[in-house]
Amino acid sequence: MDLQSLRDALNAKKTEKQGYLKTAADIKVIYDRMKEDKDAVIGYKKSVKSFIDEEYSTFKGDLFVNTYQAKGNELISAYETVITNIDTNLDRLNNAKCDYENKAYACDPIIGHLEGLINSIITSIQNQLN
Repeated sequence: MDLQSLRDALNAKKTEKQGYLKTAADIKVIYDRMKEDKDAVIGYKKSVKSFIDEEYSTFKGDLFVNTYQAKGNELISAYETVITNIDTNLDRLNNAKCDYENKAYACDPIIGHLEGLINSIITSIQNQLN
């Protein structure tokens, strides 16, 4: 192999690595936006919970308990389902980001393998905590 072919191979690896890192960065943008949406849904759920726990003297009979409070509990349940679905998708996005980062790290032979292992451990911990 001559010097030019080695240079070309190195440039090809650098380009490959940059492509993987760009894809990982694009996934991170989506992940961050979804995380914001999850926080907003959690806020909505807390607002509904605070409404359900309040007493209202203007409600007469069973209207509050049977109508408004029951619907509020259904809404809280729906919010919990949405939050669970967002968590699942956050984990999937985080795993995809990790995969692309690990592919990028694999372009650097020895140290890249270690970086990939550490990245995978960090991703697993993040998925458990989100």
